[in-house]
This record gives sequence, structure tokens and C-alpha cells, in this order.
Amino acid sequence: MGGHRNPRPRGAREPLGLRRERHCQDEEDHRSTRPIRPAGVAKQKPPFNGSASQHCSLIQGGSGLSTCAEECTLKVERRTLPGETPERVLEELEEVIRSTGEQAHVRVLLDRPPLSCDANAKIVASLREAVISVTAEAPEIAGVGYWMDAALFAAAGIPTANYGPSGAGTHEAVEWVALDSVVTCAQVLVKTASSFCGRQQF
Repeated sequence: MGGHRNPRPRGAREPLGLRRERHCQDEEDHRSTRPIRPAGVAKQKPPFNGSASQHCSLIQGGSGLSTCAEECTLKVERRTLPGETPERVLEELEEVIRSTGEQAHVRVLLDRPPLSCDANAKIVASLREAVISVTAEAPEIAGVGYWMDAALFAAAGIPTANYGPSGAGTHEAVEWVALDSVVTCAQVLVKTASSFCGRQQF
């Protein structure tokens, strides 16, 4: 989503809300002075999905250090929950801006559907059995707070669950996986597909 504000940009890092931040000489000393919670937030969260989140990804504006910026362009990533629509999120952001007395043009740059998986679905049962068969341990069923392209498969009606190798640094400059877990993951996926499709293991 993109928007323009004049003249003071505001940051957003708390789930489902915007907060006004004051820049201090010490970069670690940022204090929220006015937390804002958009209207219409769902009271019931889908299982495993956690809370929706929002953060300011890119901020652009100004022409020089000694000149007050005429406008500011703020690009926000808003991660939605099942049941939320881009139109409703747009309305919430516009309401937040109005509540501060500011004006801005807000538009959606890109939207993708969220993913919610039934823990009792056949694909989950097949995956769980495969993990136990390969690793001799039962997997933890949990959700994550970031988007994956698996949501596109689910939106097309394809039974979907996520499983991957172990590692760290997701969406960071240095992202890695343990090589041994890549091999294990491949074995689990083969067994899962065979079980789900009713094929004999090979």
C-alpha cells in the first residue's frame, strides 16, 4: 500500500495499529506517543494464524536537510488474517489517518490471500505421519506470522500445509538452512505425497 502525507511521516510497527514516533539522537530511544488501533478488528482469530501485523517498509520524502518536506510517501506492508479483505484494510488505514487530523491518498499496490489450514485435514495427517516415519518424532503444529506462496495453492482449492527444513534468518540479509534438514525434508515430502495420493511407498 502506498500513501502521501504532509509534512510529518509516522511509523507503524505494532500489530494492527499505527504509532507516532519521535526521533532521538539515540537510535534505540524511540517512544510511542500515541498508539492508534483501527476500527473493525476481528475479535476472533483463526487458529494458528496469530495476529495481523503491519509495518512501514519504505519512507520517502523531502528535498534537503534544511527544508520541510512538502510530502512524504509511505509504503506499508499489512499482513491480513483469513476473513479480512483489502477493501476493509484500506478503510482502516484511511480511518487512522483521519483520526490524526492528517490527509493522505491511500491505495493498494498488491494484495495476496492469507492462509489458514485445518489441523484435521488429510494433508496435515499425511504430513504428520510422514514426519514421524522419517524423524521418529511428532511435529509441532503451529502457524507463522509471515506470508508464503502456499496461500495461492490453498486459494485455488489445493489442500495445503507448510513444512520445511530448519534454519534461521528468515527474510534477513543472511538466511540459511541446515543441509541435513534439507535431506530430511525431501524424504518427508516424498512420503507425504505418496500417502496423500494413496500410492505405495518407494
